[in-house]
Amino acid sequence: MTAFFVLSYLAGGLTYIDMYRRPYSEWEHADRDRGHWAMVGLMSVIGLGVFFGIAYLMMVVPRFGGPANAGGGHGFGRNDFMK
Repeated sequence: MTAFFVLSYLAGGLTYIDMYRRPYSEWEHADRDRGHWAMVGLMSVIGLGVFFGIAYLMMVVPRFGGPANAGGGHGFGRNDFMK
């Protein structure tokens, strides 16, 4: 059971890293709400990070154009980070 929670935290953490390295403008263009997905991601704390990661990969990442377009080729500033 402990390995499952470790995997859940790892999956949730990696998903959060991917979420916050994308600029807010990319989220708007993909018609997705980063704040909503951040709140859903809190499920990682109770062991549902694996499912959160799968849902994120299936429902959000394809809207960005896939992992190859991650980051959009431009950085994000302080104002863009917590929108």
